Amino acid sequence: MIFGTPGSAANMPSKLSNFYGVGFLNYCQVNDPRCNEIIKAVDELGWDFYRDYAKFCAIMKPIYPYILEECWQIPLPGRYYSRFWQPWLKDYHGEGGIGYLNVVNYLSYIWLDQDLKEEMTGKR
Repeated sequence: MIFGTPGSAANMPSKLSNFYGVGFLNYCQVNDPRCNEIIKAVDELGWDFYRDYAKFCAIMKPIYPYILEECWQIPLPGRYYSRFWQPWLKDYHGEGGIGYLNVVNYLSYIWLDQDLKEEMTGKR
């Protein structure tokens, strides 16, 4: 059993690297022709993989039930965690990342209300 490793998120079929014959995250050593076919289709999208989400979904949607039915990995429940922040941190809602493997990109969307901070702490 593998638990807690970055690539073992079986509840994310879109991470085809978990089910691709040559992927280094393929812990189950899956080399399935249907998954390999989807990988090729996604590769053909090139940068449109990021730009045209509708195309990506059209390619991926048929393979999701198949991956889950094959049960190469068993999705485990996520851990419980809490996040706390000061009231002067604005446009933050507890997220730890936005998107796939983007851990700190939310930082460009949050801002500090300096006036509120000064009002509450006496410091700017």
